[in-house]
Amino acid sequence: MDIKCGAIHSVLVTNQNRGFACGYNNTYALCQQDQLDSNTFIQVNQLKEIATDEQISVRCGMACTGFLADNKLYLQGLVAKQRK
Repeated sequence: MDIKCGAIHSVLVTNQNRGFACGYNNTYALCQQDQLDSNTFIQVNQLKEIATDEQISVRCGMACTGFLADNKLYLQGLVAKQRK
């Protein structure tokens, strides 16, 4: 199990690669399209779309969530533009 906390939310990924999130969702950090906040953990359905045999890891930023699987990063929430 992988558990991480951002400034406004918490996210966990189980050993079966099921994701759950709770907290403030105005920035979509909970990976929910409705922008509703949740004080209980709700399932992150987007992880079902990531087909991998490896354990998915999670990272939380201030107002975003990232999932790492097979060397690919999947982001949700407010993410600043990359500067070169």
